[in-house]
Amino acid sequence: MEKSGLPAFFAALHQKLYLIFSEHTLFTLVRENQHFLPILTQETALFVKYMLW
Repeated sequence: MEKSGLPAFFAALHQKLYLIFSEHTLFTLVRENQHFLPILTQETALFVKYMLW
């Protein structure tokens, strides 16, 4: 996959994941416990960095 296609790919992936998890109880739990979000964001950023490297 070429680099220019990656942002669109991640946007589509994010949208799909959001649709799946917005229905999910765990997502609701995380949404209600906002202090977990920075940890999740950090993990996601590290994963994306690893994938792009």
